[in-house]
Amino acid sequence: MSTEGKSIIFTITALILEISAGLLWLIFDKPILAPLPGIIGGILAVIAILRKSVRIKRTINVIFFFLLAIALFSTIYGIIKAFSPLKTTTTEADDMINTGQQFYIKGQYEEALEYYRQALVTFREAKDRAGDGATLDNIASVYTSLGQYDQALEYYKQALVITREVKDRLGEGATLSNIGSVCEGMGQYDQALEYKRQALAIAREVGNGELKAKTQVNIERLRRQSKE
Repeated sequence: MSTEGKSIIFTITALILEISAGLLWLIFDKPILAPLPGIIGGILAVIAILRKSVRIKRTINVIFFFLLAIALFSTIYGIIKAFSPLKTTTTEADDMINTGQQFYIKGQYEEALEYYRQALVTFREAKDRAGDGATLDNIASVYTSLGQYDQALEYYKQALVITREVKDRLGEGATLSNIGSVCEGMGQYDQALEYKRQALAIAREVGNGELKAKTQVNIERLRRQSKE
């Protein structure tokens, strides 16, 4: 086979591998790495053309196969991640959350708590911070419904730390609003108003109409209660 023919085959193979790696990374929670395949693929295409030059052939071959190795590693990494037990683990945790929510809706709070706690352990084993925060929020909601405000506040504040850590602005706003509701239940109207105002600011920032409208209603009610 001619040098040009080999170059074409190498380029096509590398590009296919790179595109596969990019899709796998994008699907399995690594979107920041998605541009990498296109960049390396473009470099490989240029190298394939330069390989025709005999004088720089050896150097180009080294670079070419180095990048091809990265492409292969990327694909293998993506496949391993696709079948990683952590995916199954977090899926099981999501199922626990859904079951807990069904019990919560029915007013079976102890059963809901049990499932939420199991999910919390699972998310933490998987180092899923977003799942951890969402579960803490659910646990806090149960304690709020039970009127156990101190415990609810403790869990909401833990959830708040995580929403800020993972930069979930909408989640942060919702949690701030929930903390405000707990403070209201404890008769701490000034603190409740402050949390609600913070939640409203975030709702406006992210453009979430539902949180914005709900929080505005809460603020108006708290203002009236403060005057009384």
